[in-house]
Amino acid sequence: TSTGTNTFSAGSQTLTFSGSGHPLNISSDETFNSASSTIRYTATGAVTMGTDYWNLYVGTDADGTTTTYTLGADTTVHNVVLVGNESSTAIDTLNGGSYILTLRGTATPFQITSKGAFAGGTGTVKYMGVVGGATTNVSASSSIAYYNLQLIPNANKTYVLGSGANQTLTVNGDFDLGLDNTGITI
Repeated sequence: TSTGTNTFSAGSQTLTFSGSGHPLNISSDETFNSASSTIRYTATGAVTMGTDYWNLYVGTDADGTTTTYTLGADTTVHNVVLVGNESSTAIDTLNGGSYILTLRGTATPFQITSKGAFAGGTGTVKYMGVVGGATTNVSASSSIAYYNLQLIPNANKTYVLGSGANQTLTVNGDFDLGLDNTGITI
């Protein structure tokens, strides 16, 4: 927890938080600059999080404890979200709660391993992909349940739904495609 009017820059470091609860607290008058860092949450108890990340990894330790990591605020990830560890004996879950998870990375910005899951809650996952013309893979599998899904590029963009045979895209709420001034290809 930080208080005051400070800026904390993570640079290109990997920061690992193994505590449960709210291990990374940023007050309203603080600034967290994720730069090109990786923030890893590895607790074995429930974790609530939310801020601006470059890379966000949850449940990426190989352990036998099932853990739920829940967004506690609107969250932006500029590169990759990774959920779960293939070598684990438990499945860890990222829960969207009622918040917006904005994915600004290209290629595959939302990666769910075979030992990870995503529960959309009543929130929204927004794929934006910041590079016009680049392809963004929208994660689709039986372990991902979006509530609201938005494919909202800032320029012409191609989205690929799923990246293998027998992909399932589950959207329990609204599925929004593009803005009025952008081209979108699916």
